[in-house]
Amino acid sequence: YASPFDSATHDRIASFNLTALEAGVTYRHRYLSGSGHHRRLEAGYLFSLTALDGGAGIPSEPDLFFFSEKHSLILTYHRAPSADQSMDLTLTPSYTAFRDKDRDALDLKGSLRWSLFYWNNRFKIFPTVFGGTKKAAWDPWSSWYGGLWLGFSTLGPKKTDITGYVSWQAEYFPSSGTSATGYSTPLWGLTGDDPRQDHLMGAGISLSRAFWGGTLRAGVTARYTASHSNARYFDYDRWALLFSLSGKLDRERKTP
Repeated sequence: YASPFDSATHDRIASFNLTALEAGVTYRHRYLSGSGHHRRLEAGYLFSLTALDGGAGIPSEPDLFFFSEKHSLILTYHRAPSADQSMDLTLTPSYTAFRDKDRDALDLKGSLRWSLFYWNNRFKIFPTVFGGTKKAAWDPWSSWYGGLWLGFSTLGPKKTDITGYVSWQAEYFPSSGTSATGYSTPLWGLTGDDPRQDHLMGAGISLSRAFWGGTLRAGVTARYTASHSNARYFDYDRWALLFSLSGKLDRERKTP
């Protein structure tokens, strides 16, 4: 939940608009194993920047109000033992710098995803298990987390790609209780000395279609997120509607 916090009171600012920018690069190396199965190694870098455009409680400043900046290294090992299944093991170390410097954090995340294909590859499911840890500049923001994600993909009418997912994530903040912080009152609306625990559930569906021979793709996505937390500041639900437009250029290698 990308919500800014007042650094003095750690209260959440309730209303805001934001703009996000992402840029990345990936290198892939494909090869065959001794048994003839496909293998792939990937290494990538992703840069993410989020700027707040205004809202209730956002300071009025002449320059852009940058909320967060994230740098991620993405390392993936892919294996396909057969034509209708594959597995991806991914390790993602990252560093995020926030406007609220207490939240600056190193994050180490690992995930294992399977890809299973049915009905001549017309229907695909992607079960995923993941987990990780965050080490923040201010200990109460440090956490352990883990969860499950299940996605699907199929081809609809007029060659429309239909994808969807359901997900669940649990996150535990061991240093957020009053005995750990040394504060006389609990943080974030917690009760007593209980550390913060979040359970995040989500679902989404997306429709997309390619145009102009596949060089242009347009899509629309609807997402729902519900966070159940023992810290009332993080107990919320949210709807999001996203529109996307992407392009692709293929380079053909000429044979001498």
